[in-house]
Amino acid sequence: MASTEPISIAVLGPLRMRAGGAEVAVGSPRRQAVLGFLTINARSVVSRDQLVDAVWGEEPPKSAAGNVHTYISDLRRAIAAATDTATAATVLQTAGAGYRLEVPDENLDFREVERDLRTASRFAEAGELTEAIAAWHRTLRRSLATPFAGIDAPYALAERHRLENLVLAAVTDLVQALLTRGTEADTRSALTTLERALREYPLHQRLAEMRIRALHGRGRRAEALEQYETTRRLLAAELGVDPDRRLREAHDEIVTDTVSALHELGDAVPALPVPEPPISFAGRADELGFLEDALTRAAPGESRILTVDGPPGAGKTALALRFARDVAARFPDGCHFLDLRGSQPSTAPLSAAAALRRLITAIGGPDVTVPAGFEDQLGAYRTELARKRLLLIFDDASHANQIRPLLPGGGTTVLVTSRRRLSGLVATEGAVRLPLDVLPHDAARRLLAGAVAESETSALDELARLCGHLPLALGHVAHHLAAEPARKPAELAAWLRDERTRITRLDQLGRQHGHRGIQHVFASAVHALNPDEKKLFSLLGTKTETTIDVAGIVRLTGWPEPPTRHHLDQLAIAGLLDWGTWDQYLITPLLHLYARGPNAA
Repeated sequence: MASTEPISIAVLGPLRMRAGGAEVAVGSPRRQAVLGFLTINARSVVSRDQLVDAVWGEEPPKSAAGNVHTYISDLRRAIAAATDTATAATVLQTAGAGYRLEVPDENLDFREVERDLRTASRFAEAGELTEAIAAWHRTLRRSLATPFAGIDAPYALAERHRLENLVLAAVTDLVQALLTRGTEADTRSALTTLERALREYPLHQRLAEMRIRALHGRGRRAEALEQYETTRRLLAAELGVDPDRRLREAHDEIVTDTVSALHELGDAVPALPVPEPPISFAGRADELGFLEDALTRAAPGESRILTVDGPPGAGKTALALRFARDVAARFPDGCHFLDLRGSQPSTAPLSAAAALRRLITAIGGPDVTVPAGFEDQLGAYRTELARKRLLLIFDDASHANQIRPLLPGGGTTVLVTSRRRLSGLVATEGAVRLPLDVLPHDAARRLLAGAVAESETSALDELARLCGHLPLALGHVAHHLAAEPARKPAELAAWLRDERTRITRLDQLGRQHGHRGIQHVFASAVHALNPDEKKLFSLLGTKTETTIDVAGIVRLTGWPEPPTRHHLDQLAIAGLLDWGTWDQYLITPLLHLYARGPNAA
């Protein structure tokens, strides 16, 4: 049925024409080029010669004028098919030896962007920063796509450059305004805006410089230096040029500050600094309270060992990093973070000897002497710890024996994360254990709601369920929603609804934004299993329920009950199952989906 709605045209991204909600076929790149030139000159008469010059340049083919006539006729037919013949003649008119596109400014996306940017600038000039920031955000949600994408015509190149400069100037103005206002949320928003813009314009040196300075200002020096190196390599490879003066200065300031800090702090410089907790961290107030209570119950001068275990993707490391940030003031001699690599399939776990060497240097400072033998290293380590009150985070432990030589005395606290239950540390070392599960529904929904400007209640509820309430998956979705605000939660929920593709698509979201994908995390947990355990894990995917009954698994495998129960226990110890009642085990929804897939075993 033909639409009676007015025609609208978008040139930000690939050229698109719509009649109400229906797409109008715009045809080949040359036909799009003709329509694009008429669009930027909407409501003005454009001669056939102007169209030829704009679309083909200085050396058009002899057939160019005839082609223009053909393309105009084709476009009218496409508009008529979506509306009617009278509307098509009104929208795309013949005027003497030329043509006129009759579409109002409010139906042209680039005119709307130009208007909104002028509004934002007026607010900024009047000192109304909140209104300016809101206007810039509103505009940039839809305007970062490359204008006239896929159209190769002289006018398109010039117009693309003009529009991109307008939008990129708005990005820099917005980021500057956010950093000037300076709240924690503003800084996160500024970094998200810069990250999104740099994905579209990776060679833009001003954007790179601003991101470097913003990261540096938050103490994230490694990421700032990584951004500089990425931009430097791209400039050399794509343009054959070096970074400009401002970009080099931003880099030099980081290097200078690092050297100054090393000079001023001397032995106190943390060689194993604690990373920032992820921005998407949310919903673990009870768990943080449990850890703080355990810390508070320790007597003065007494060491405390805390363990956090749970399934892959439950957010164990994120919880440890947030805890470290919250309690850092209690540890006057500092906090240190050491990755023990317990679940990385391609890398052996860090040995106790290698861990000792790193810890001695971190705690004692760069001038400390590391003994050659293991026993001497152990003695030097304990001597350093005896004089200090520290927080040590040992992340991703593979087993209790990897940890035992590293356990301190005195007033140092150790927090260990692992996918495995480190029951030995609880039984023999008095460790306090915190099992970590998926998030409650309300907390999962709040995590997602923090990434969108306008909460779509039902869509966020569905997204939380589709993510199985697993923090890793929720983080992938939240990061994508924050970085791609044009994509609505309801659209993302529809995209993830199919169980056959959900794991792959969640993995794609994670990798798209530079994170380890969910498949990598799950695969690393399954990789550590023996062949019988891998086979059993795959068989769990054939069950329709996430509650695993021992008798049902015995029938499914044909194994006797004792080895079946033993293998199920090993899956639970590895964090891939949890214990339910005596004869039942539980599996999280996304691990259950992963077990169905071809890569589970």
